[in-house]
Amino acid sequence: MGFIFKNFVYLLKCFRVPSIINIVGLSLAFAVFIIIGIQTCYDATFNRQFTKSDNIYNFSRYYPSDGIRISTISVPVAESMVQEFSEINNYCLLQSWDENSFDIYGKDNKHVTHTENLVFTTSGFLDIFTPEIILGDVSKTLEIDNRALISESAAKKIFGDQNPVGQVIYDHFSQQPITIDAVYKDFPENCSLTNGIYTKLVDYNQNNWAYKGYFELLPGTYTQLQEKLNGAEFRGEATLKAQDEDPTIREDYELSPLTDLHLNHNTARKTLFLSLIAIGVVILVIVYTNYINFSIAMASSRIRNINIHKILGIRKMLLRISILFEGLFLTLISFMLALLYLYFFQKTTLSSLFDADLSFDQNIYVISAVGVILLFLSFLVGLYPTKYVTSFNEAVALNASFALSPRGVKLRNVLITIQFTAAMVLIVVSSFMQIQNKYMQNYSIGIQKENIVYLPVAGLKTDLKTFAEELNKNPNVKGFTASEHLPGYIGMSWNRNFEGQFLQKVVAWSVTPDFLDFFGVDILAGNNFTKNDTIGQEQIIFNEKFLEKYGLDKSIVGKDFECFNPGIIVGIAKDINFQSLHYAIEPMGYVVLNDQKGWIKFMYIKISGQNTPETIDYIEKTWSKFNDETFDLNFLDSKMNDLYKKEENQSKLITLFGFITIVIAVMGVYGLILFNTRQKNKQIAIRKINGASEAQIVFMLNKDLLLLLFIAFLIAMPVAYYFVGKWLENFAYKTPIYYWVFFASGFLVFLITIATVSIQSWRAAKANPVDSLKTE
Repeated sequence: MGFIFKNFVYLLKCFRVPSIINIVGLSLAFAVFIIIGIQTCYDATFNRQFTKSDNIYNFSRYYPSDGIRISTISVPVAESMVQEFSEINNYCLLQSWDENSFDIYGKDNKHVTHTENLVFTTSGFLDIFTPEIILGDVSKTLEIDNRALISESAAKKIFGDQNPVGQVIYDHFSQQPITIDAVYKDFPENCSLTNGIYTKLVDYNQNNWAYKGYFELLPGTYTQLQEKLNGAEFRGEATLKAQDEDPTIREDYELSPLTDLHLNHNTARKTLFLSLIAIGVVILVIVYTNYINFSIAMASSRIRNINIHKILGIRKMLLRISILFEGLFLTLISFMLALLYLYFFQKTTLSSLFDADLSFDQNIYVISAVGVILLFLSFLVGLYPTKYVTSFNEAVALNASFALSPRGVKLRNVLITIQFTAAMVLIVVSSFMQIQNKYMQNYSIGIQKENIVYLPVAGLKTDLKTFAEELNKNPNVKGFTASEHLPGYIGMSWNRNFEGQFLQKVVAWSVTPDFLDFFGVDILAGNNFTKNDTIGQEQIIFNEKFLEKYGLDKSIVGKDFECFNPGIIVGIAKDINFQSLHYAIEPMGYVVLNDQKGWIKFMYIKISGQNTPETIDYIEKTWSKFNDETFDLNFLDSKMNDLYKKEENQSKLITLFGFITIVIAVMGVYGLILFNTRQKNKQIAIRKINGASEAQIVFMLNKDLLLLLFIAFLIAMPVAYYFVGKWLENFAYKTPIYYWVFFASGFLVFLITIATVSIQSWRAAKANPVDSLKTE
């Protein structure tokens, strides 16, 4: 062991530059690999924390003509499935109301309003997801109206240090009392369930497909149940026949494993997951390429020393073990540095790009597993250079140089080409991510989004009209409206019978009568909403896509349509992108309900754009007159841009990792140029004496590298084009693939590489040839 350690000290002392480059490169790569390991583990274990995870399935409807999957179910369909299929052991339905408002009354009848997620569910929820109850009793909670269980974090937020069990909260809109029966331990972040307040599902609408459905199946019955689910016995002969005659209305019922929802039902998430794995592999390939290249390049300087040891009687096996341990020692040092990088990285804003918690205490098992993997990889990678360095004949090794042996040069060139290829691909992909993100942010969605702010109306102690009239006293306030949802995600869709046909997945958006006027949406047929209730029916205005999708025309204006209650179609509006640009425009209905209380959740305020800080101050003061809730004003354009936050984060991640990849690759190439110039000192000196200029010397040292860069560019571009094309398939509206980006990315890698390695080449070219010949 003493010999092994002395050999490692000798390496650090005599080969200081390559050792430092190896340690810096390995530590950077290991830090990236650890972070990627934590994030991919977070994604891979999504929804796997539940005791019955392997037997829980989520219901969804898949529309082959659109390629759209909607994970909602109606109560009658869920109940029919349970009655008809013996494969189902249990089920539950969930309906979530995010940021719902609750009132808590004090002794003097004064109340405080809190916002928390409210989830309505059926009794099967407790048996299927088995939440860990840490306080109270839930034996009757979901069987009795207005009883609830609350998450530990929500209980702390609302009740502080008080015992939540037995406390009564009031739903802000209905003022129904809800008694807390129990507190459960928070569900982990990487699962499909939200934390908050869970209570019994009551007063559901038979016609609405607004519920998440989870089914616990008996083991081994999934395949046979999936076949029955779309069979004639359950769906009906008439339904299947109609779908065969018109494939555009085909609707397949599916049960998807709970453990697959996060990745297999989310293309963007799966793309990022696979991209991170690919980057992790690529960056390890690059850094271990440097290690192999340095080992081979150092062979000429080490062979003489190694073979002297052989002649002195030290066994070849011991020499190989000592060289192999060099890599393991370097790995340990680099791994410790990588943990240091991670410690500081998690304290920066860049850590917010990841969904996973990067802290050590939350990931000790992942970090340990990654450490073992890296040690094993270092052992495997070290086998080749170990064998290579100790394979030369003693007599030959003492009299010859092998630094530029054909097999060593060939292998190094192949590995360098792989490095440059990977760097170029990452730069191209990250560039198009940024371009697509800018494209989406600047794309006209059909409505004004600048100079519009919005507020949740929870806690408002007066009606919207009174509040708006107070706001309008400020000349910089130009109008207001309100709706159930914010642009970007409309969480309600209807299936309805109309004009003799069955309409599927019609998105419905509850709004106030002035909504379309406020956003400047043109009415193409019929009229806008009537602002006072002279019709007596609920009003609905459809978009153009509704007509196109179902083969209808503008003559439907004035006809009856079943909304939540009997309604009438009053007009046809121009299409707008009310969702993210990931999705094409869908059939859409804007609905004005007879009773909007409880449905309208957000108020929009249009401001002039002048004296914006003062205007917001005025809105806040007005808000304080009519509301005890925290003032939570946001700009609509920022909200719309947040729809593409994931893509922006992906772009930043790929750019960051691409930059690290280039740094590691260039460090490796710089080290090799350093070796080459030392080995070619005599050749450089002779050429200079014979009249070669410094520029010619630099070109001589770098010409092989230029060829490798060109080959890497030819390989990288089609590979990058493929990945960019696949990624852009996630968007219904996307940027063109600009070819200049490919050339610019290749040129960027070329400039960085040449600028770095030319520094050392120029030093070698300017050296005094007499000094070089003396040392030879």
